[in-house]
Amino acid sequence: MSYASWADVEAIWRTLSVDETATASALIAAAERMVAADFPDLAERIATGNTSAELVADVVATMVKRAMISTERLGVESTSESAGPFARAQKFSNPDGALYFTSDERRRLGGVRSSPRATRGWL
Repeated sequence: MSYASWADVEAIWRTLSVDETATASALIAAAERMVAADFPDLAERIATGNTSAELVADVVATMVKRAMISTERLGVESTSESAGPFARAQKFSNPDGALYFTSDERRRLGGVRSSPRATRGWL
């Protein structure tokens, strides 16, 4: 089942070029396979109204945006520049442009469960 489109990525980020729409579409397909693998009951929860398809589209679009933002410096983990007494360093959060879920996205999709210890407290 398809939840998101490249237009969803544009809606939360910026206008995409023709090449970027193709990249976004491929990444969306991969992200949706990840969603299906990690949340196998999601289609049923959407059908019964326990989860909204729009929420899934939001998560997928955000995953794709995160992956596409990093493609300009693919594989670069950090950079530093200096000129005289001035210096600047940057560390990139997703240097390989990988698709991944944040803990908040997992929670929103229903994938984070409390452990028995967390619900009972420390004994």
